[in-house]
Amino acid sequence: MAASMLPGFQEQLLRRFRSIRPAEFAQLGESGMRALIQDGVATALRHGIETERDVASFIDLRLKTGPGFEAALQSEAARKVLDDGTLPGPFKLQLLHLHLTGEVLEA
Repeated sequence: MAASMLPGFQEQLLRRFRSIRPAEFAQLGESGMRALIQDGVATALRHGIETERDVASFIDLRLKTGPGFEAALQSEAARKVLDDGTLPGPFKLQLLHLHLTGEVLEA
């Protein structure tokens, strides 16, 4: 994802999450949601999750998982997935989703 795309993409995500995650949006407020999106984009990109769709799904997983998300990312299983440079981003996202929710991420 090109750096020049980030501001517009983050605005799209803000509108999307206002619509599909109204309770979380209300709890965080607009500034809190902006901060969560910015951090989520940075975290996803740092771990090789790079397409707009996958980054959006990563942030949605963070919202779905709630306060335990950050601790879950530090678990041994999650670290093995996220730190593996040989795994493609979509596969990392699928494994992380399965690990955190017990569900397969819908395509």
